[in-house]
Amino acid sequence: QRLDRALDRVEQRSRAPVSGSDWRGALERLAEHFRAPRFLDHLASRTGDRVHLVPVDHVAYVQARERATYAVTATAEHMLDATLAELERKLDPATFFRIHRATLVNVAWVGELHAHFGGRLAVRLKGERRDDLVVSRDRVRPLKERLGLA
Repeated sequence: QRLDRALDRVEQRSRAPVSGSDWRGALERLAEHFRAPRFLDHLASRTGDRVHLVPVDHVAYVQARERATYAVTATAEHMLDATLAELERKLDPATFFRIHRATLVNVAWVGELHAHFGGRLAVRLKGERRDDLVVSRDRVRPLKERLGLA
């Protein structure tokens, strides 16, 4: 839909006389718009009639539990309207990594890794939030590769 609207605008502007450099600039801006993926820079948490915006760099991890999705920061847990799958698509994969079917972790918050039973691994967060998050067996190798450990 966005592409259709952009092309309609280009077509409308094409009816007016335009120099070659103007076209080139417009096409470059249009291409840049579609080239650069846009990821969320904050998450919206609704409480009653209020919406609290949580910057994604404050989010240590996002977890689905008890039929809800939570963004966990150093000091609070914020209930979100989106599913974990939706958030995984909308959050920058360079920042958030799925370590478990129910957990996306902010890689910048990973403080250490340690062995967990059953061939699994656990991630301990750094800073004020020192939660231990279990990494599912099938995500251990990709996580180590992502962190440059494999």
